[in-house]
Amino acid sequence: MNYIIDINAHIFVPVYTVNGHKAATLPRAQFKGRPGVYFIKENGILVYVGCSKTDVYETAYRHFQKWNDDRGYIRTTYADQLLFNNYTISVQATLPDDAQDVESAYIEKYKPRDNKYKLDHIEIRKYIRSIPASYEILETSPF
Repeated sequence: MNYIIDINAHIFVPVYTVNGHKAATLPRAQFKGRPGVYFIKENGILVYVGCSKTDVYETAYRHFQKWNDDRGYIRTTYADQLLFNNYTISVQATLPDDAQDVESAYIEKYKPRDNKYKLDHIEIRKYIRSIPASYEILETSPF
């Protein structure tokens, strides 16, 4: 199934109100607990594409909160920039197994500023898939 549509066809809504509360414009009931891909614009420019296989609503909003995560993941957060920039968000529902592939396709197509780390990983995955199956994987010697 082809999920990729022009980014300009997406409807972007405010993430937070002026006083810092979650905006009621992203329909929580429609996306809470569902898989999908989300898009974040900063001052009208697409800066990030992400996905969730389980709860796209909560995953998208995490980018606007402070994270205390010591697992070593690279996290993109806009919490410190809310007073200086206008953020809008759009969500596209997908099937759980399709979320990451759809996310990758959008990242490849639009190359958002804050997806550089993910774009590098997409290129690595494409390279690995391009290696012919006839190549043998050689184990390295511990010496």
